[in-house]
Amino acid sequence: MTTGLSEIERAAVRAQALRALTLNRTPGLHFLGNFLDLSFEHVSAADTRLRLLGGPHCVEHDGQFNIFALSVLADLAMAATVRAPLPRETRLGTVSMQLQFTGLPWTQALEAQAALDGFMAEGAGQLGLTRCEIHGPAGVVARGAGSFMVLAAPGDTVLAPVPHRRHDDAPVCVLDEDALTPEESALLRHVEAALGPRQASGAREWINSIVAQPAAIADHDRNHEAWLLKPVDSDDYPPEWIFQAQLT
Repeated sequence: MTTGLSEIERAAVRAQALRALTLNRTPGLHFLGNFLDLSFEHVSAADTRLRLLGGPHCVEHDGQFNIFALSVLADLAMAATVRAPLPRETRLGTVSMQLQFTGLPWTQALEAQAALDGFMAEGAGQLGLTRCEIHGPAGVVARGAGSFMVLAAPGDTVLAPVPHRRHDDAPVCVLDEDALTPEESALLRHVEAALGPRQASGAREWINSIVAQPAAIADHDRNHEAWLLKPVDSDDYPPEWIFQAQLT
């Protein structure tokens, strides 16, 4: 089955990437969060809500959300609850995440509703425990739980607070392509290459190609959730902890 995009969809995804590059110049959220255009509707330890709207940049050929996009929505919602009682620039690493699906369709728009259960009482570091539900038009499509470790900033890096952008914020003035840095241009070329036609049995593989970016591009982001964009570097974590990101 050919799952390539139409020219209109291709142009929309490319425009989404250029918009994300523009937003990425404000530090605090990685390229992927900006590319998916997540909306931070409300953030607190007891009640965090993030929304994801459907579009060719995050939806499969059958109209349902890409599984990676859905998992990022859940991850960032749960991470936001852990970060809520801490400084907004706190760096987190995803230790574990589990999602259980109800069988309802993942279409149109999704909202992740998350809450912090607390921090682990013992251990070498500060580990936050959290849970979430993913709601779609027909009801709860998934329930999940996760744990997140508070990490020190690497080296002399000064981290910025995570911006809580919403879909009703002022429109973004998108960068002119001539103003892109070499790294930004390389990422845009990567998106364009991923938009080529694919032969697959049910998924738009280009979505996974975009979200699973090369490490050289990921390093440009200085993201907080380390597992999302680059392989885990063991030097980032205390030796007492073994980290694993899982999706079931």
